Amino acid sequence: MDKDNRRQSVRVDCDLPIRLQGEHLPYVGRIVDLSRTGMRVRIPGKSLSVHRLSSLVQVTRQLRSALGDTFAGELHYEMLGPLVNRTLTPCRIAKRDWEQTDVEVGCQFNSPLTDDEVGMLGVPLPAVGAVNAAEGIVGAAPVHRTGARAPGRPHLRRDEAQAYMAYVYPSPGKPSKPLVTRTRTLTRGMAILEVEIGQGWDRPDMAIGEVVMALDAAYGSEILMRVVDDSQDLWAGPAEVQEVDVHPETRRLKLGVAFGRELRAEELGRLGLPTPA
Repeated sequence: MDKDNRRQSVRVDCDLPIRLQGEHLPYVGRIVDLSRTGMRVRIPGKSLSVHRLSSLVQVTRQLRSALGDTFAGELHYEMLGPLVNRTLTPCRIAKRDWEQTDVEVGCQFNSPLTDDEVGMLGVPLPAVGAVNAAEGIVGAAPVHRTGARAPGRPHLRRDEAQAYMAYVYPSPGKPSKPLVTRTRTLTRGMAILEVEIGQGWDRPDMAIGEVVMALDAAYGSEILMRVVDDSQDLWAGPAEVQEVDVHPETRRLKLGVAFGRELRAEELGRLGLPTPA
């Protein structure tokens, strides 16, 4: 499959063990979704020496120290040993939330899984190149967290079809100008922002770890965010950068930012989000 199309292959939810070969020792994680060309893996924060209040840049620093910018992985190793293995290149790094230490890493494979390998893994993946979502199959767009949500609370979401402009202001002491972005997803607890690659700190040839480090140097993790519709201010407040997702094939970079608190009913209304009953 062409490298530029790897992020477009269909993927499915799963729960399989994976062993990652680190710089000095192996690390164990869980595959939470899988495609022919990549996967999303969850790694316990404790094994990376990160805690629930670690910033994204601290998580990234520990991840790179443990695994490097590319690393080998043995899929479903408990049953298959090294039979299904790939070289993995991270394209997304995310803190899960403030309550858990687990780190989520989205990775691309150096080559697609074969039919035999898919059969050994026991995951019902469609043929290479399939892009249409079917029942039980999740499309290849990155899976983002949606902020804290109490049991039984409705899922409040505004998608890219109703996008706003969002300005990201750097932490105090950072010299960068405000970053102009576009909202892809808004929920009660967080936003997914999109910006074109080429801001000076995110060259297309940079590894995801380098992008996170450069972004932190330019803006920091604790930012201020302002959402506008034309010239009307809709919301402003503090936020924390909790995930970075690089799409060099589309020259887009996505930032997941968690608000300092859940939005109130009047704020949800201004942003066009449904208010809870």
